[in-house]
Amino acid sequence: MQARTITALGLRARVLEVDGGDHGDPIVLIHGVGGWAETWRAVMRPLAATGRRVLALDLPGFGESERPGRVRYFDPKDAFYPSFVLAAMDELGVRSAHVIGQSMGGAVAFMTGVSAPARTRSLVLVAPGGVGRDVPLFLRLCALPGFGLIARLPRSSDAARDVLATCFHDRANENVVPLVGDPSTFARTLRDCPVFERLTLSAEDWQRTDIYAAQRERSEGRTSSRSTAA
Repeated sequence: MQARTITALGLRARVLEVDGGDHGDPIVLIHGVGGWAETWRAVMRPLAATGRRVLALDLPGFGESERPGRVRYFDPKDAFYPSFVLAAMDELGVRSAHVIGQSMGGAVAFMTGVSAPARTRSLVLVAPGGVGRDVPLFLRLCALPGFGLIARLPRSSDAARDVLATCFHDRANENVVPLVGDPSTFARTLRDCPVFERLTLSAEDWQRTDIYAAQRERSEGRTSSRSTAA
Protein backbone atom coordinates (compact mmCIF):
# COMPACT_ATOMS: atom_id res chain seq x y z
CA MET A 1 0.00 0.00 0.00
CA GLN A 2 1.47 3.29 -1.12
CA ALA A 3 0.66 6.84 0.00
CA ARG A 4 1.20 9.65 -2.45
CA THR A 5 0.44 13.35 -2.76
CA ILE A 6 -1.24 14.92 -5.77
CA THR A 7 -2.56 18.37 -6.65
CA ALA A 8 -6.23 18.61 -7.64
CA LEU A 9 -8.13 21.88 -8.11
CA GLY A 10 -5.02 23.61 -6.82
CA LEU A 11 -5.14 21.74 -3.50
CA ARG A 12 -2.60 19.32 -2.07
CA ALA A 13 -4.34 15.97 -1.58
CA ARG A 14 -3.24 12.61 -0.24
CA VAL A 15 -4.11 9.29 -1.85
CA LEU A 16 -3.63 5.68 -0.74
CA GLU A 17 -3.10 3.22 -3.57
CA VAL A 18 -2.89 -0.53 -4.01
CA ASP A 19 -2.08 -1.57 -7.57
CA GLY A 20 -3.76 -4.91 -8.26
CA GLY A 21 -3.24 -4.77 -12.02
CA ASP A 22 -5.17 -3.57 -15.03
CA HIS A 23 -7.68 -6.37 -15.51
CA GLY A 24 -10.57 -3.95 -15.02
CA ASP A 25 -11.43 -0.35 -14.35
CA PRO A 26 -9.90 1.13 -11.17
CA ILE A 27 -11.86 1.51 -7.94
CA VAL A 28 -12.09 4.92 -6.26
CA LEU A 29 -12.99 4.94 -2.55
CA ILE A 30 -14.48 8.02 -0.84
CA HIS A 31 -14.71 8.24 2.96
CA GLY A 32 -17.34 9.94 5.10
CA VAL A 33 -17.45 12.53 7.88
CA GLY A 34 -14.65 12.09 10.39
CA GLY A 35 -12.87 9.66 8.07
CA TRP A 36 -9.89 9.66 5.74
CA ALA A 37 -8.31 7.30 3.22
CA GLU A 38 -7.41 4.82 5.98
CA THR A 39 -11.12 4.21 6.51
CA TRP A 40 -10.80 1.78 3.59
CA ARG A 41 -7.47 0.21 4.52
CA ALA A 42 -8.94 -3.16 5.55
CA VAL A 43 -10.69 -3.72 2.20
CA MET A 44 -8.20 -2.20 -0.23
CA ARG A 45 -6.01 -5.28 -0.70
CA PRO A 46 -8.97 -7.70 -1.06
CA LEU A 47 -10.46 -5.37 -3.68
CA ALA A 48 -7.09 -5.12 -5.47
CA ALA A 49 -7.01 -8.93 -5.56
CA THR A 50 -9.77 -8.71 -8.20
CA GLY A 51 -7.06 -7.39 -10.54
CA ARG A 52 -7.81 -3.70 -10.21
CA ARG A 53 -6.05 -0.55 -9.14
CA VAL A 54 -7.61 0.68 -5.87
CA LEU A 55 -7.42 4.34 -4.82
CA ALA A 56 -8.65 5.88 -1.56
CA LEU A 57 -8.82 9.67 -1.31
CA ASP A 58 -8.40 12.05 1.59
CA LEU A 59 -11.12 14.58 0.76
CA PRO A 60 -10.01 18.22 1.10
CA GLY A 61 -10.08 19.24 4.75
CA PHE A 62 -9.80 15.62 5.94
CA GLY A 63 -6.79 13.44 6.71
CA GLU A 64 -3.66 14.99 5.26
CA SER A 65 -5.31 16.83 2.38
CA GLU A 66 -5.27 20.60 2.22
CA ARG A 67 -8.32 22.48 3.41
CA PRO A 68 -10.19 24.38 0.67
CA GLY A 69 -11.21 28.02 0.90
CA ARG A 70 -14.80 29.22 0.55
CA VAL A 71 -16.43 26.62 -1.69
CA ARG A 72 -19.93 25.23 -2.25
CA TYR A 73 -19.46 21.59 -1.35
CA PHE A 74 -22.80 20.27 -2.67
CA ASP A 75 -24.05 23.12 -4.83
CA PRO A 76 -26.45 21.68 -7.47
CA LYS A 77 -24.82 23.66 -10.29
CA ASP A 78 -21.13 23.57 -9.40
CA ALA A 79 -20.56 21.18 -6.48
CA PHE A 80 -17.00 21.22 -5.17
CA TYR A 81 -16.70 17.61 -3.98
CA PRO A 82 -17.55 15.82 -7.26
CA SER A 83 -15.37 18.32 -9.13
CA PHE A 84 -12.52 17.42 -6.80
CA VAL A 85 -13.02 13.68 -7.28
CA LEU A 86 -12.97 14.06 -11.07
CA ALA A 87 -9.90 16.32 -10.91
CA ALA A 88 -8.14 13.75 -8.71
CA MET A 89 -9.01 11.02 -11.20
CA ASP A 90 -7.49 13.15 -13.97
CA GLU A 91 -4.33 13.64 -11.94
CA LEU A 92 -4.11 9.90 -11.24
CA GLY A 93 -4.62 8.99 -14.88
CA VAL A 94 -8.01 7.36 -14.27
CA ARG A 95 -10.37 7.79 -17.20
CA SER A 96 -13.28 5.88 -15.63
CA ALA A 97 -13.74 4.00 -12.37
CA HIS A 98 -16.06 2.08 -10.08
CA VAL A 99 -16.84 4.71 -7.42
CA ILE A 100 -17.58 3.61 -3.85
CA GLY A 101 -18.63 6.04 -1.12
CA GLN A 102 -19.48 5.63 2.55
CA SER A 103 -21.65 7.96 4.65
CA MET A 104 -21.07 11.52 3.34
CA GLY A 105 -18.76 9.92 0.78
CA GLY A 106 -21.84 8.16 -0.58
CA ALA A 107 -23.37 11.54 -1.41
CA VAL A 108 -20.08 12.62 -3.01
CA ALA A 109 -19.95 9.41 -5.06
CA PHE A 110 -23.60 9.84 -6.09
CA MET A 111 -23.03 13.40 -7.31
CA THR A 112 -19.84 12.36 -9.08
CA GLY A 113 -21.81 9.74 -10.99
CA VAL A 114 -24.53 12.23 -11.91
CA SER A 115 -21.96 14.86 -12.92
CA ALA A 116 -19.88 12.51 -15.07
CA PRO A 117 -21.83 9.34 -15.94
CA ALA A 118 -19.46 8.43 -18.77
CA ARG A 119 -16.61 8.21 -16.25
CA THR A 120 -18.55 6.23 -13.65
CA ARG A 121 -18.56 2.51 -14.41
CA SER A 122 -20.69 1.73 -11.36
CA LEU A 123 -21.72 3.19 -8.02
CA VAL A 124 -21.58 1.47 -4.63
CA LEU A 125 -23.15 3.48 -1.80
CA VAL A 126 -22.32 2.16 1.69
CA ALA A 127 -24.79 3.58 4.25
CA PRO A 128 -24.84 6.81 2.22
CA GLY A 129 -25.66 10.14 3.80
CA GLY A 130 -27.69 12.85 2.09
CA VAL A 131 -29.26 10.48 -0.44
CA GLY A 132 -33.02 10.81 -0.06
CA ARG A 133 -35.00 12.93 2.35
CA ASP A 134 -33.87 11.28 5.57
CA VAL A 135 -31.20 13.82 6.56
CA PRO A 136 -30.46 14.32 10.30
CA LEU A 137 -31.72 17.56 11.81
CA PHE A 138 -28.28 18.77 12.86
CA LEU A 139 -27.08 18.47 9.25
CA ARG A 140 -30.11 20.42 8.03
CA LEU A 141 -29.31 23.14 10.55
CA CYS A 142 -25.81 23.43 9.08
CA ALA A 143 -27.40 24.79 5.90
CA LEU A 144 -28.98 27.77 7.67
CA PRO A 145 -27.43 31.22 7.06
CA GLY A 146 -25.03 32.19 9.84
CA PHE A 147 -24.71 28.67 11.24
CA GLY A 148 -21.01 28.73 10.43
CA LEU A 149 -20.55 31.53 12.98
CA ILE A 150 -22.43 29.54 15.62
CA ALA A 151 -20.22 26.53 14.91
CA ARG A 152 -17.16 28.63 15.81
CA LEU A 153 -18.45 29.45 19.31
CA PRO A 154 -16.43 27.96 22.20
CA ARG A 155 -17.59 24.55 23.35
CA SER A 156 -16.36 21.72 25.54
CA SER A 157 -13.40 19.64 24.42
CA ASP A 158 -15.69 16.59 24.26
CA ALA A 159 -18.09 18.13 21.71
CA ALA A 160 -16.19 16.98 18.60
CA ARG A 161 -15.66 13.51 20.09
CA ASP A 162 -19.37 13.16 20.83
CA VAL A 163 -20.34 14.11 17.27
CA LEU A 164 -17.80 11.75 15.72
CA ALA A 165 -18.96 8.94 18.01
CA THR A 166 -22.32 8.99 16.24
CA CYS A 167 -20.56 8.21 12.93
CA PHE A 168 -19.09 4.86 13.99
CA HIS A 169 -20.39 1.47 14.98
CA ASP A 170 -20.17 0.80 18.71
CA ARG A 171 -18.76 -2.71 19.14
CA ALA A 172 -19.99 -2.74 22.75
CA ASN A 173 -23.60 -2.54 21.54
CA GLU A 174 -24.63 -6.17 21.34
CA ASN A 175 -27.92 -5.25 19.63
CA VAL A 176 -26.06 -4.27 16.46
CA VAL A 177 -24.98 -7.17 14.27
CA PRO A 178 -22.24 -6.35 11.72
CA LEU A 179 -23.33 -7.16 8.16
CA VAL A 180 -19.77 -7.82 7.00
CA GLY A 181 -17.70 -10.21 9.06
CA ASP A 182 -14.34 -9.55 7.39
CA PRO A 183 -12.89 -7.38 4.62
CA SER A 184 -12.66 -10.24 2.13
CA THR A 185 -16.43 -10.76 2.40
CA PHE A 186 -17.03 -7.16 1.41
CA ALA A 187 -14.64 -7.45 -1.52
CA ARG A 188 -16.16 -10.76 -2.62
CA THR A 189 -19.66 -9.25 -2.52
CA LEU A 190 -18.55 -6.44 -4.83
CA ARG A 191 -16.70 -8.81 -7.14
CA ASP A 192 -19.71 -11.10 -7.52
CA CYS A 193 -22.20 -8.28 -8.05
CA PRO A 194 -23.29 -8.26 -11.73
CA VAL A 195 -23.34 -4.47 -12.03
CA PHE A 196 -19.78 -4.26 -10.73
CA GLU A 197 -18.57 -6.33 -13.65
CA ARG A 198 -20.97 -5.44 -16.43
CA LEU A 199 -22.42 -1.97 -15.91
CA THR A 200 -21.24 0.39 -18.64
CA LEU A 201 -23.53 3.41 -19.09
CA SER A 202 -23.27 6.09 -21.73
CA ALA A 203 -24.39 9.60 -20.82
CA GLU A 204 -27.68 8.95 -22.65
CA ASP A 205 -28.26 5.66 -20.81
CA TRP A 206 -27.52 7.28 -17.45
CA GLN A 207 -30.06 10.01 -18.08
CA ARG A 208 -32.75 7.35 -18.35
CA THR A 209 -32.03 5.94 -14.88
CA ASP A 210 -34.07 6.63 -11.75
CA ILE A 211 -31.00 8.02 -9.97
CA TYR A 212 -30.45 10.69 -12.62
CA ALA A 213 -34.16 11.52 -12.78
CA ALA A 214 -34.36 11.98 -9.01
CA GLN A 215 -31.32 14.26 -8.93
CA ARG A 216 -32.63 16.31 -11.86
CA GLU A 217 -36.09 16.62 -10.32
CA ARG A 218 -34.56 17.79 -7.06
CA SER A 219 -32.36 20.33 -8.83
CA GLU A 220 -35.24 21.65 -10.95
CA GLY A 221 -37.40 21.86 -7.83
CA ARG A 222 -34.85 24.13 -6.17
CA THR A 223 -34.69 26.33 -9.27
CA SER A 224 -38.49 26.56 -9.44
CA SER A 225 -38.70 27.48 -5.74
CA ARG A 226 -36.15 30.25 -6.17
CA SER A 227 -38.01 31.64 -9.17
CA THR A 228 -41.29 31.64 -7.24
CA ALA A 229 -39.69 33.35 -4.26
CA ALA A 230 -38.24 36.03 -6.55
